Amino acid sequence: MNYKLRIINKNAGKKLSFFPIRNSSFVIYNSAKRGMTFIELISVISIFAIISGITLFNFSSFGDSITLSNLAQDIALEIKQAQSSATAGEGFAKFQAGKKPSYGLYFSTETTPTDRTKKFIYFADKDNDGKYGSTGNEASTCEGETNTECLKSISINNGYSISSIAVNQNQASNPSCPPAILPKGKDLAIVFTRPNNDAYFTTNQSGYENKKAIPLVTGTPICDAEITIKSPKNLTRTIVVYSVGQISIQAGGYRTGGGIDGDTDVIITGPQTQP
Repeated sequence: MNYKLRIINKNAGKKLSFFPIRNSSFVIYNSAKRGMTFIELISVISIFAIISGITLFNFSSFGDSITLSNLAQDIALEIKQAQSSATAGEGFAKFQAGKKPSYGLYFSTETTPTDRTKKFIYFADKDNDGKYGSTGNEASTCEGETNTECLKSISINNGYSISSIAVNQNQASNPSCPPAILPKGKDLAIVFTRPNNDAYFTTNQSGYENKKAIPLVTGTPICDAEITIKSPKNLTRTIVVYSVGQISIQAGGYRTGGGIDGDTDVIITGPQTQP
């Protein structure tokens, strides 16, 4: 610290003595004690507020992205569980006589009279029709569901939802498999049936019913189905299920034109190859 030492002689005209010093007073000035001006204080507070705001905003977006990615992985793992349960032949007693173990996931963009964008269904396809529905006279075991094939209803909370569903139909005129986004209110069932790892898709959209649903009605196959979920901040993740049974999660939009529109975060299943 810088100090100034001033010696004031109270008896002018007398010789100053330096040791000891008599009849003198010492005034010590500390130049470091000047303090901050009002403008400097406002500037510091403003900078602190800006940095805090940026940090909080980025943290909120980061948390939103992490939660969305976790939700996408949860959905993908439920699809993988359905595939594993079907190929392992679990729960023969659940199915009608002569039917093979078959499990699947049901998604919908219906919002009225019931908002189905806030949940998805894990079900047993007891009659092997490739659809989510009811069989026999037994009661549903899922709260809020009347369909008896439901095994569990999985809620999507905190403002997250299913924003859209698309199916990609392989056509001879366009083998790159372009996406067809289903209109709002349409649904999708993804089903796995023993002994195959292949995914079978059915929808309630005209022109896409029971496509590649073996042993159901055969038609132009669907090469993949895509479920896009959305966060409250409008971030998106897309779960892609290929007909060969491979499941992947993409950051962003749909697969288009034989490539990937958006980065692939994780591939849940292999060793199948992308069609």
